[in-house]
Amino acid sequence: MNVYEINGYWIAANNANEAFDHYLDDSCFIAGVYFDEMNEGQEEHVTISVKRVQEKEMTKKDIPCCEDGCERCADKNDREYDSLQDIVDKNTEFPCTLAREF
Repeated sequence: MNVYEINGYWIAANNANEAFDHYLDDSCFIAGVYFDEMNEGQEEHVTISVKRVQEKEMTKKDIPCCEDGCERCADKNDREYDSLQDIVDKNTEFPCTLAREF
């Protein structure tokens, strides 16, 4: 299973095409694209960044368990952190979103 970072989403999938399709479904990316009034002949560009995550990035425990407190971190001063690999190992259905930037 590979992990792809697509515009701030980390998605586990078999390949980049599968990850990208999942990203479009999960993010509603197109719904958030707006353009100002355009002059005749003017052209605009929309950029989507797709990166396959390196193996060494998979083991860094830098993904918080939650946003505002959950059962795992309720009695602690800080949140618990997982790695991308931890989250992949917990999932059984792919493609899936592992994490996203807020």
